Amino acid sequence: MNICIICNEYPLMTKGGGIGVFTEVLAKYLIQNKNNVTVIGIYKNIKNKKIINDGLIKVICLPFYNIPKFSWEFNRWLLCRSIEKEHRKQKFDIVEFPDYQGWLRKLNLDIPILIRLNAPEKVGLHDGVELDNLSFSIKSEAKSIPFANYIIGSSLSVIKAAKDTYVESLSDYQKIELIYNGIALPEKINNSISSKSTGKLVLFAGRLIEKKGVYDLVRSWKNVSNKHEDYELMIVGRDGKNNTGKSVLAELKKIIYEESIKNIIFKDQISIEQLRKLFMVAEICVFPSHSEAFSMVVLDALAHGKPTIYSKIGPGYEIIEPGVNGLLCDPKNPDSLEKCILDLIENQNLKKMFSKNSLKTIKNKFSIEITGKQNLLFYSQCIEDYRKN
Repeated sequence: MNICIICNEYPLMTKGGGIGVFTEVLAKYLIQNKNNVTVIGIYKNIKNKKIINDGLIKVICLPFYNIPKFSWEFNRWLLCRSIEKEHRKQKFDIVEFPDYQGWLRKLNLDIPILIRLNAPEKVGLHDGVELDNLSFSIKSEAKSIPFANYIIGSSLSVIKAAKDTYVESLSDYQKIELIYNGIALPEKINNSISSKSTGKLVLFAGRLIEKKGVYDLVRSWKNVSNKHEDYELMIVGRDGKNNTGKSVLAELKKIIYEESIKNIIFKDQISIEQLRKLFMVAEICVFPSHSEAFSMVVLDALAHGKPTIYSKIGPGYEIIEPGVNGLLCDPKNPDSLEKCILDLIENQNLKKMFSKNSLKTIKNKFSIEITGKQNLLFYSQCIEDYRKN
C-alpha cells in the first residue's frame, strides 16, 4: 500500500507530542512491512517547504502562513491542495488525518479518507469542555469529521468522548474502529523482562499545566522527600500558563521555596530520544493527569519496564490494571499521589512485579507489532470497501 499520513508534530521537525510519536512508530512499522509512507504536515517553525527522508519515510513539511483572521482556514486549504498535488504524483491508496485541530476539509481524491480520533479536549476527557461553549479548535474538529469516509478511535474512552462531543458530526450508530495507539519496545530491553535503573529518580514528563497534575505532584513530594532524602523528582516539560496567564514553572518554584520542598529538578522539553534515555535511568514514572486522552508517554514508560503511576481517569483504566502493572492515583489528591509514590519506593517486590508486568502489557496489548497489524488490516478493509461503493 501507498499510505499518506497527516501529522503536524513529526519528531524530526519538533520535540514531539503524542500524535507525532505515534505517527513515527506507525510509519516505521508500515515501512518495515513493505508499504510506502508519506507524512505531510504544517509547521510554524519553518519559512519554506522542506522534504526530509526519515529512512524510507518521506516527510513533507509545509510552512504555516500567518494571515490575520484567515490563518487556520487558509493553511487547511493549503494542506489539502498539497495532498492532492502529491497524490497526483504518487497515487496514494489511503490518506489518514488526525482529528486534532480539525485539518481535514474537502479533498478531490478518489481514495478513502480516514480520521483517527486522538484529541484530548473532549467532553469527559477534559474538565473544561462544555457542549454549549466549545472552543474554536473543537468546532473545527467536528467540522472535519464528515469529510472522512472511515474513523479509528485510539481508545474506548476517546470513542465515547468523541460521540459526546461531536454530537452533530457523529451518530450513535456510526462505526468507529477501535485500534489502540501502539509503541515499539526499546531494543535494549526487547528480549528481557525488566530494566535496571541506575539512580533513585522519580520521573514526570509532560507540559507544565494544571491538568497534568504538576501542582499536586510538587506538593505530594514534600513528605516523600522528607522520608527518602536520597530520591529526586525530575519534572520534564515545556512551561505553560495558569488560568491568569502566569508561568506555571514560576509558580511551582515559588511553592517549592515557600514550603521548603527538597530534591526537585526541572528540565525543559526535550526530544523523544532524550526522554527515552531518562526512562532508562528512572526508577519510577508518575503521570497524575486530571484529564487526558490516550497517553503515549505512559505507554513509553511501560515499554521501558518502569513501575508507573497514572490517574483514575478513563484512559488510565485501559492501560493500568491497579496492583498488577502499576498504580492509579486520585489525581486531585496529593495524599493519594504521595501514598502511591511511597508504596513503590518502599516495596522492591512491587516494583519488580510492575516492571515485569508492564512489559507484558505492552507486548500483549499495545505493541506496534499488534496494533500495526490491526492498522494494516483496517486500511485494506477501507480500500476494498471504498472501491466496492
